[in-house]
Amino acid sequence: MITRDLLKNEIDKVQDDYLELLYNVIRAFELKKSKNNNWITWVNQMYGCFNEDPIQRFPQGNFENREILL
Repeated sequence: MITRDLLKNEIDKVQDDYLELLYNVIRAFELKKSKNNNWITWVNQMYGCFNEDPIQRFPQGNFENREILL
């Protein structure tokens, strides 16, 4: 189990160049009080948006054999 102190210690190790990115990731997972803006509502809306046109993975086909890189 992760503790608050362990999390803080790991965050302290993040390079300054990546702090804004880390902040944005944390904000993306933060639940908002407003029902329209929270993470769970967003996931549910995105999950349901492909009901009529589901994403399909088509066969990959046959590709030529190439030399093995060492």
